[in-house]
Amino acid sequence: MLLQHFTYGLRVGLIIPKGVLLNIIKGYLESSVVLFTFSSIEEAIGAVEAGHIDIILADRTLPDGRSAEALADAMAGIKGAGKVPLIVMTASEDLNWNTASLSPAFVLPKPFTQVLLLEVLYRFARIFYEYSHDKRYILVMDDSSSARKFICNILRGLGDYEFIEADSGKKAIEILDEMHHKIKFVTSDLHMPGMNGIEFTKEARARGFYLPVFIFTAELNNYFVEEAFKAGVNFYFLKNEFSEEHVRFLRQLIGIEEGAFNVGGLGLKGDALTGKVADTILIIEDSATFRQVIASHLSVMGYPVIGVESAEEALALFRLNRILLSIVDLNLPGMSGIEFIKNLQKITTKSHERLVLIYSSSITPLTIFNAFQSGASDYLNAPFNIYDLMIRLYNLIKLRHAFLQIEDASQKYYRLSVTDALTGCYNRRYIHERLEEFIQQAYRYKNDVSVLLIDVNNFKTVNDRLGHEAGDVLLKNIASLCIEQCRETDVFGRIGGDEFLILLPREGIDGAKVMAERIKRAFLESKYADIPVDVSLAIGCASFSEVVEQEEIGKEKILGDNLIHLADERMYEDKTRDKQAGARSKYNNR
Repeated sequence: MLLQHFTYGLRVGLIIPKGVLLNIIKGYLESSVVLFTFSSIEEAIGAVEAGHIDIILADRTLPDGRSAEALADAMAGIKGAGKVPLIVMTASEDLNWNTASLSPAFVLPKPFTQVLLLEVLYRFARIFYEYSHDKRYILVMDDSSSARKFICNILRGLGDYEFIEADSGKKAIEILDEMHHKIKFVTSDLHMPGMNGIEFTKEARARGFYLPVFIFTAELNNYFVEEAFKAGVNFYFLKNEFSEEHVRFLRQLIGIEEGAFNVGGLGLKGDALTGKVADTILIIEDSATFRQVIASHLSVMGYPVIGVESAEEALALFRLNRILLSIVDLNLPGMSGIEFIKNLQKITTKSHERLVLIYSSSITPLTIFNAFQSGASDYLNAPFNIYDLMIRLYNLIKLRHAFLQIEDASQKYYRLSVTDALTGCYNRRYIHERLEEFIQQAYRYKNDVSVLLIDVNNFKTVNDRLGHEAGDVLLKNIASLCIEQCRETDVFGRIGGDEFLILLPREGIDGAKVMAERIKRAFLESKYADIPVDVSLAIGCASFSEVVEQEEIGKEKILGDNLIHLADERMYEDKTRDKQAGARSKYNNR
């Protein structure tokens, strides 16, 4: 792969700890891009703000000891950072981008090949040039000057593009050598002296130029269609039928105009540079030429497209990235296309993350049946052109959109089903579900889990003397106060009336008692206790290690009930003590 063609002048910022990985990355890239090395987040952010960096390539663990998530948060806070893709390398699948303000454009699983790294940089370099150059060009190749003029006049309807003309394939190749990174696509006549359109396309692909090629021809037959596909031609037009309708098709294709092929109309395209919303289209094809040609079919629309040569490599990427859909050759070496689809079902249960378009030149009805049984979403017979692919792509993205709407509605209903309507915290159902999970984890990892059962002393008096509205306000305030005292891993909920429950994973009874005292004191020191009723909190603590017995393994629900029952007994003991001693006097030295 000729990276010097792809990443012409690309400025890559490396924020990687010194060592073997940094040396390997430099060896991969230093002859093809402009490299900057940073030792801290602040240095990298300064370069981004100054406009010195086009792409940041970061290790999960940064040189200053912080994480890539911290870098993402820092980048989100500066103007224009969204136009600088963040690519993260990691050996871990335990990523937490949900709390980061900016998600990475792509995550590379370690170890990765040089080919994959160059592929990722190439794709984002192409998108970078789309955004960074004021002038974009269309290369028009035809040995007839009148034909070139005719095509230029028609294509002016595409918008603000300038035209470069070539009267031969040799001249067109020279132009690509010099300024391919500024050219949106190439149009070529089929029949020309010296080098015809298909031969030109083969030569361009051999040199590593994978920008879209459209051929104009006066004839169309099966032989031409097959040869064009093999050469890497993206689409072809009949000269005598080319019209404004075809211009409209191209406008939709490259995203200028809403229509059948502009899937951005579905609200899924998003920001091509950061990868947000649109995510990435993954191509799995062992032939580098076909992989790049299919990628050029899609990149003309502005989508981030990554190609890999094996199903195994693709599955590793799936675990770390949001993939819009996969386009898979059925006949792969090693793991086949159908085996890939079966393995994909094990990685994710979400329907919108399992959209797979399969293709093959030797596809049969039985193969299609087996592929769909395994989880394929659609198929194509090869050879196919960009029009065939766009039709399938549009339908699959509509399907994804429908899946997302269903999932969104499902999540809303689920949130309602596990949320307490008054306080907005979790309800009894959710608390019990999570307690069973925590007990399972305590068994597996041989740690503890504790619960705090909280009851409001004299709550009935509040309702009787001040009204139920005042009682509701008090419950909301107590919920807010308890949530403030909880750790990020703790789970808090209302289990009924004036009772609340807090789950403390990986915490023993001593830590639970400390938290209980902290909550009681925080309440008495708060403004919420300043009402004309003597209100305090009674809290009972219990831990898993106090109720567990080896023979109870597998009976998490029983253990959870026992745990809450023990906390309930201790809560009533605390309530009795408070009544006897007077809750306020207990903290009169606060």
